[in-house]
Amino acid sequence: MKTETRKMDGDVIPNYRIAVDEWIYLGGYHTNDEDNLVSYLNDLTIYQNTLNIPYPYGYDDAACWLTNIVELSEQLGFQPNWTIRHHDDGLIGGVGLVIDEDGLRANQEIGYWLAHPYRRQGIMTSVLKVFSHFCINHFEGVEAICAHVFTFNEPSQAVLLKAGFKREELVKAFYKKNDKTLDADRFILKKT
Repeated sequence: MKTETRKMDGDVIPNYRIAVDEWIYLGGYHTNDEDNLVSYLNDLTIYQNTLNIPYPYGYDDAACWLTNIVELSEQLGFQPNWTIRHHDDGLIGGVGLVIDEDGLRANQEIGYWLAHPYRRQGIMTSVLKVFSHFCINHFEGVEAICAHVFTFNEPSQAVLLKAGFKREELVKAFYKKNDKTLDADRFILKKT
């Protein structure tokens, strides 16, 4: 990770504050974010279009998520997950690096979600542009950002394309969810 001075955000799980636009920024976790996590993630559409977010989503799930990201950040030495925050409304989504036992990769995968009331406003497109640029320029060795999206998740595919990603390939049987194998489209945004 490249060293630099950046403003931190979040009183529970801090992370770099990254401006997206005048209303939206990426940051850490704050006191009372569990309320928004439970409210927004208790959404069947989010469950259907993501791999690991349970449904229904409750306070135990939010507490488990926060515990897991604290443990992961301690293992990695940095926090790989950001909240998507609205200046007035607080937490409205999340974006982060998908990291396995091998750590960061040259083609680094990301995952993301956005609360229903904030969709179809260009927010996630802007978030992905800013977040991808940050990751490519901040983390040493990261040359591209990739995302795997269920083939039926057309809204997410459209967001990635608008954010400058290219559809790279169809990956057969990439995911296993609810004892079913699911295909994914792989999207990539390369360092320019």
